Amino acid sequence: MSLSRKIQRLKKRLEETVTANASARDSRAERRGIVFVWVTSLPYHIDRVLSLGPEAHGIFVAERSETYGGIQGSTQLPANCVYLFPRKYEDIGAIERSLKLVVELYRHPGSCIFVSGYNRPEVMVSSIIFRIFGRPVFVMQDSRYSDRPRSLVRELGKMILYLPYSGALVSGKEASDYLRFLGFRRRPIAEFGYDTISLDRIRGGASASMPQNRAPFLFVGRLIEKKGLDFLLQVYAEYRRVAKSPRDLRVLGDGPERDKCEELVSFYAINEVHFLGAGGQSDVAAEMATAHALLVPSKYEEWGLIVNEALAFSLPIIVSSTVGASKELVRNLVNGIIASPNDANEWIAALLSVDEDEALYKKLVSGVSESAQKADVVEFRRAVLNLVAGNRD
Repeated sequence: MSLSRKIQRLKKRLEETVTANASARDSRAERRGIVFVWVTSLPYHIDRVLSLGPEAHGIFVAERSETYGGIQGSTQLPANCVYLFPRKYEDIGAIERSLKLVVELYRHPGSCIFVSGYNRPEVMVSSIIFRIFGRPVFVMQDSRYSDRPRSLVRELGKMILYLPYSGALVSGKEASDYLRFLGFRRRPIAEFGYDTISLDRIRGGASASMPQNRAPFLFVGRLIEKKGLDFLLQVYAEYRRVAKSPRDLRVLGDGPERDKCEELVSFYAINEVHFLGAGGQSDVAAEMATAHALLVPSKYEEWGLIVNEALAFSLPIIVSSTVGASKELVRNLVNGIIASPNDANEWIAALLSVDEDEALYKKLVSGVSESAQKADVVEFRRAVLNLVAGNRD
């Protein structure tokens, strides 16, 4: 047998061994049982629970919460998910929430616990209790040091609140670096996978929609100050002034800034901006299916799951560099364009490039298709199983 054939056979055996070991590790992790805790049952929370199969369980404290701006949780939960309270989170006392969550977690002996909202009373109480009794508890989050101004006193306080956790699941390197700053130097951190969604669910939500004569730009999000729609309207007005054949802009969302934004539309005389109001997942999917590019001008954003959704539809993205997803999912001039927040010239140039440079646009569409899988919930599953399998508590 030739040396090259021996090398190939050895390589094949090594690959088979690695695959078998990974499957065995995943099987051991799944048998242990995994419980997730969130405030409420948003669709992407359910995506993540379902990705782990029937051995995983989702615990949602309440049906809805003001934290999510009035977005309702799912009223029909999968069999492996449960609400603790069928009402609004803010209407439930901290002691009542804490007692109910401890009791519910006790019903899953031996399971690894993953929690979101480390600073919520019921999460703090439960995490401390179950760590004392030897259960592994992991925190899930996407906060970065750069998200907002930080106070030394508050950061020192956070270090204490994070002490009970065995490890963490986060959304990217900046979130991982922030946790290491807060004391996770020796505890395991899954550096990517938290902010993912089911791409199949997103694509399945698209209903038949009429194609646009000239595909428009699209903004999706709550109309609040941090989303930067006021800045985008200023940019869009200038883009229309210089573009050869400018595209319309469609705005899907509602919120307290809507009146202000409509006044800006009148001020800039840009009647080609269409306010569509709030919409559900099917509306988002229908708009993305016929849009030319997604615009995400947020002044800051811990992540921005709307970027994941755009990838599901091979939709190029123009995004602010302060959006967390821009660091992990968007590659500049490969599947989108990353622009500085509040730099009008950069944004105008990006709009013109995506609008008028056909070769660049085709490259971006191809790049989105190739990178979409990284946005999928399969990355969440992989990260969770790695943490569970690596736990030695």
